[in-house]
Amino acid sequence: MDFIINALHSIGFNWHVALANFINFLVVLFVLNKFVFKKVLSTLEEREQIIKKGLTDASEAEKRLGEASSISASMLNESNIKADRILEDTISKANQEAAKIKENAKNEIDSLRAELIDKSNTVSERLENDFMKNAPELARALLAKILNESLDEDMNNKISLALTK
Repeated sequence: MDFIINALHSIGFNWHVALANFINFLVVLFVLNKFVFKKVLSTLEEREQIIKKGLTDASEAEKRLGEASSISASMLNESNIKADRILEDTISKANQEAAKIKENAKNEIDSLRAELIDKSNTVSERLENDFMKNAPELARALLAKILNESLDEDMNNKISLALTK
């Protein structure tokens, strides 16, 4: 062992200084451990917890975003289906109303046509009756002009009788 001590002493090693340095190192290590390392470790643990919480919150937010996207897609799909249904109902109601309007117009046209035919028949009958009433007189006047003479009462009655038959 003396040999080791002499060899160390020859290269400039002093074991008293080495022991003092070792004790100083232990004191500094104790002080750092007591006051610095615990605070640094607690700060690192807090930051690690914050980072873990942030990552958990981010994954939760991503999950909720996916759920919200699927919900919005389903709501959009439902609203499109409802809009299509409303459009179909509106078209169906419009077609029904158009058919009702056409039917009413057809009925009104038929009614007006019947009324017109009735009026035409009435006018025609009235003209025919008026003609039948006035025909003998008109025929007598016409014959009188053609013959350039006036007809006597007896001839007038014969012509009237012949025209009414």
